[in-house]
Amino acid sequence: MSENATGAGEVPPLADRLHDVVDLLLDRDGLLLALDFDGTLAPITDRPDEAAITPAAAEAIDRLADVDGVAVPVVSGRQLSDLRERVDADAYAGNHGLELRVDGETRVAPEAEAARNALADATDAVEERVADVDGAFVERKGVTATVHYRTADAGDVPRVERAVREAAGGRDDLRITEGKAILEIRPDVEWDKGAAVERLTDELVPDGEDWLRAYVGDDRTDEDAFAALSDGLGVKVGGGTTRADVRVDDPEAAAAFLTWLADHGPTFLRADPESVPIPA
Repeated sequence: MSENATGAGEVPPLADRLHDVVDLLLDRDGLLLALDFDGTLAPITDRPDEAAITPAAAEAIDRLADVDGVAVPVVSGRQLSDLRERVDADAYAGNHGLELRVDGETRVAPEAEAARNALADATDAVEERVADVDGAFVERKGVTATVHYRTADAGDVPRVERAVREAAGGRDDLRITEGKAILEIRPDVEWDKGAAVERLTDELVPDGEDWLRAYVGDDRTDEDAFAALSDGLGVKVGGGTTRADVRVDDPEAAAAFLTWLADHGPTFLRADPESVPIPA
C-alpha cells in the first residue's frame, strides 16, 4: 500500500481497505508488526504512570507473538524499563529507539549515553523554571526527558515552552521535539522511530525472507516510522494529516484491528493468493 508515505495527507478508514491489507499479507514469509504504546495500545492519560494497555490489545499481541513468522515489537518514547512493565512484546525500542531490547539483550545508543550530563543539566533547569506552574511536570527517562503540560492552564503553556527552549534550545548536544501536549528533550542524534523500525527489521526479520512491515501509531513522532514504510503498511490512530496509509479512530479500534490480524493474519501468510477467502 503506502502510496501516502512520501507526504502527509488525509487517508481512508482501515475498514475500507481491509482487502488491500489482505493483499499485502498474501504470499509473504512473515509479518513485522511494530506498535506505538501511548494513544495506540493505551488511551492517553493526564499522567503517564496511569496509562494501561487495553485488554483486547494485550490478548491480541499475545496471540500474534505465538505465531511462527510474526514478530511484534513495541516502539515508544517511554523509557525502556517503564515500557516493559506495561506490555509483553517480542522486542522493545524505548526512548524512540535510543534504547533497544532484542533477544534479552539491552543496548543504549552511545551518543545518548554521552549526552546524559547535558540532559540532566537541562532537565534541572526546566524543573526549576516550571516548578510553580500547576499541571506542568518533567518526566525523567534516563537518556531523554519529557515535559508534560496537558493539565496546565492554556495561558501557562507559552511559559512552559519558553522554559524548555531557554534550558535546552541553545545546546549543540540536545534537541527539542513536540508531541501531544508535551515537549521532549533528547540527545541531538540522528535517530527517530523510523530508524528504530529499520533496526528492528535488521534484528527480527531473517535474511532472505520477504516479511510485510507494518506500524501502528498516533502521534507526530510516529510519522517518522510511517515514512520508513515505503513498502509496508502504516496505520494512524486518530485524526489529522499523516503519512500512514489508513486510519482507525482510537485505541479501541486499534485493538480491534490487532484482533482481526490475530484471527486472520496467519491464514494469509505464505498462502496462495488464488486459494484464500477474504474475510469481512
